[in-house]
Amino acid sequence: MHFLQITALLTLLAPLGLAQGDNGILVNVNSHGTSSVYYPESGICTPIGVNQAGTVQNSARCVFYIQPGCNGQLAVFGSGVHSIYPPEDIGSVKCYE
Repeated sequence: MHFLQITALLTLLAPLGLAQGDNGILVNVNSHGTSSVYYPESGICTPIGVNQAGTVQNSARCVFYIQPGCNGQLAVFGSGVHSIYPPEDIGSVKCYE
């Protein structure tokens, strides 16, 4: 359900220029589910890294930068692990404390 909601929101925001590389999605994952909000890219956070699979774990706040040409699909799994697709855009995922 979250996947469909986020995908629909990205589709609506794309014409406004809010789904481009100069913006991000802040996804705060906790044991109760997920919530997301759009905000302009900034450098105020400290990176904590991404694992080899390009996924991030529970209790991390992760910014998924939507780059030009990216379809912006965000998959949120029940375990709280999430990824951005397609795989060639894995490098656009940055995680913050």
